[in-house]
Amino acid sequence: MTIHSNVIAQVFDATWTQLPKTFSGDSVKNLAEKLNTRKNEFESNADYNARLEKLVTPHDYKYVLFCEEIPFKLDYDADAQEFIFSRKSYNAHIEVAKTSKEGKPYTGTNSFGVSKKIRKIEVHEYNLHDQEWQNDAGQAFKFPYPSIQAAALKSDLAVALIIELAPHRHFGKSYNSMTSPFFTHSTYYSEPTISNPLDYMSHSYIITSNIRNIVLYKKSDRKILLITTPSKTKQSSTSPIQ
Repeated sequence: MTIHSNVIAQVFDATWTQLPKTFSGDSVKNLAEKLNTRKNEFESNADYNARLEKLVTPHDYKYVLFCEEIPFKLDYDADAQEFIFSRKSYNAHIEVAKTSKEGKPYTGTNSFGVSKKIRKIEVHEYNLHDQEWQNDAGQAFKFPYPSIQAAALKSDLAVALIIELAPHRHFGKSYNSMTSPFFTHSTYYSEPTISNPLDYMSHSYIITSNIRNIVLYKKSDRKILLITTPSKTKQSSTSPIQ
C-alpha cells in the first residue's frame, strides 16, 4: 500500500476483488485539515506559492478513497430486481460528514432587561464539491440483484468514492473564501434572540474534486461488488462484478 506524499492517502487498486482488512480509505475530515493551506504571517509569498504548487500538480497522487462515510440513498425495485443508488444531495455539494456539539447553556439579557436561557450549538459540515456535476444534476446508478437475496444484502452494503482533487476554477479571485486550490472554509453565525434563544455557529468545509469512480462493497466481508464510473446524467445502469 502506497502513501501519497501530497495528501497522505491510501491508494485504491482497481484490480482488487476485496478490500484489504487494513484498508480504510482517507477521512474527509483529515483530508480537509491537510488541504487547509492558508498563508501564515511568517511565510513569504514565494514559500506559500511553492507549497501550493505541490498541491496544484499532484500528478498520479491525486486519487483518494472515502469508505463508509458517503451518504447515498438506497432503494430496491422488486419488479426490476435491482438496487437503485442515488445521491442524497442533488447539487454540486455532497455532505460526507457532520458533527454537532452542544455547549454549556447560559443566560442572556436584552436591552429591555428580558432574560432567556440560551442554548449554544456548534456544527461542522464536511462536503465534497464535484465541478463536473451541475447544480440540478442528480446522480444515480442501478445494481441488478435477485429479490430473494436483496433484503439480506441491503443492510450490508456500503458505498465509497474515488475522487480526483481538482483546483477550483475560481481560486485566486478576490471574492471567494478559498484557503487553498482544493479547499473552502466558511462560517455562519446566528445570534440568539428572545423568540429564538439559540446561539448557533456552523462551519462548512468543502473539498473541490472530480468523482472518478463509485465502489460498491459488502461491509461484512469487504467483497467488492461493483466499480463504476458515474455519468453526469440522471441515471446509469451497471452490471455487478462476478
